Amino acid sequence: MKAARKTYVQFAYSKGFSDEMSVQEVSRRNPYEVTVPEGVFAFRFFDVVQKTTDQGIKITGPPVDYSGVFYAWGCVLTLEEVRTEVSDSDILVSLMEANGLDKVIQTRTGHFKPFNENDVPLDLEEVKSTSSLTEPTNA
Repeated sequence: MKAARKTYVQFAYSKGFSDEMSVQEVSRRNPYEVTVPEGVFAFRFFDVVQKTTDQGIKITGPPVDYSGVFYAWGCVLTLEEVRTEVSDSDILVSLMEANGLDKVIQTRTGHFKPFNENDVPLDLEEVKSTSSLTEPTNA
């Protein structure tokens, strides 16, 4: 059996109360080589292993080796910063405390997402973009 490992980038779009995803194959895991489509607030990489049997049948495994999340133009805030800098933050503070979150990131769409230790905020100038959205501000 021949095996091939392919790398993909998964883009996250904010669509109201939920996020939508799209996937694109890439040659390597370099966040600075990814062209961020319009409306994307974050992306991450993963791999898929595909094996071809001697009879030519392709078997595709599940996604593996997810990277951290790369947030395009996000603003990382600690729990204390949320308390002092974000207006009407009572619900967000409660959610952070209940879930043991030390940090969140305010995305370019204005939403707040958990920020984990292997996540990365990317600077506007460092990322290729096809978007005209601007960096979020702390309300």
